Amino acid sequence: MAAIAYPVVRGLILFTLLALVGTVVAARLVARSGVGTLGSPAIVIDGWLRRLPGLLAWFLLTLSLLRGGLQLLAFSDPGMPIDNALAVAVLTVGPWGTGWMVQTAAAFILLALSWLLRRDATRLQWTVALMTGILIVAQSGMGHGVEDFWRPALLGRATHAAHLLGGGLWVGTLMVLALAVIPSLQGAAARPVLADIIRRFSVHARTGALLVVASGVVATLTYTASLNDLWSSTWGWLLLAKLAGFLGIAALGWFNWRILTPRLTAGDRPAASQLRLAVAIEVAVAIAVLGFTAVLVAVELPVTAG
Repeated sequence: MAAIAYPVVRGLILFTLLALVGTVVAARLVARSGVGTLGSPAIVIDGWLRRLPGLLAWFLLTLSLLRGGLQLLAFSDPGMPIDNALAVAVLTVGPWGTGWMVQTAAAFILLALSWLLRRDATRLQWTVALMTGILIVAQSGMGHGVEDFWRPALLGRATHAAHLLGGGLWVGTLMVLALAVIPSLQGAAARPVLADIIRRFSVHARTGALLVVASGVVATLTYTASLNDLWSSTWGWLLLAKLAGFLGIAALGWFNWRILTPRLTAGDRPAASQLRLAVAIEVAVAIAVLGFTAVLVAVELPVTAG
């Protein structure tokens, strides 16, 4: 059971971290658009963006505690009680233990501050941005980014943090827009606003994609001895599946940006429904990619297998 639960929890943690980045970006996109002139839709969107940080922090805190429990189970003998010495050794020692403690504490602090600052949108967004940065740095120390073969040592953590940040700017923002923003922008009056948000989002999406690609290339060159490892190892096949998913997301994003957005700006009514469908497909593919990633980070690397 733990073998199945662990990648599920890990994948949900990645999903939550990307969504936290996306919440910050989506709030900025909405603030710079004409949403405020739309009346009721603006109230609904503002409510979503104020509540999401707290909901995501609560979800992340729950997942982090569950992750700690699963880690303890992985290091204990079946049927044997878990004593304090084992708990301290697993949850507080080494890069993983430090990362887990920081991530758990940061999730709790974010949960509390999200409630305290819920009426101050500006301070709330700055707080979410700061705490999300801490959460990403903590996450970068709980996987392959701290392996001994990274030179210099901090390059591994920086690479994984950049990968998470890029995914948040791109996919995380897309998920938040699909959940909290796009559904409320219905009707002729909202179409120009929707087009403006998508156009502004495309800049963040391209920046995020660049970070994902650059950090992915660095990691792949570090984790493989040769390109043959991509199709001769489990890690390589999972990476290729993840790459195929990202290419699909990129293709749909290009279609939204270059085809549907100009049509929305021109007032084309069918373009709005087509955009919603395309975004829904993008999000579905992104969730599948996160599933591959959750498994990928626990698979033996080709460079160590050799």
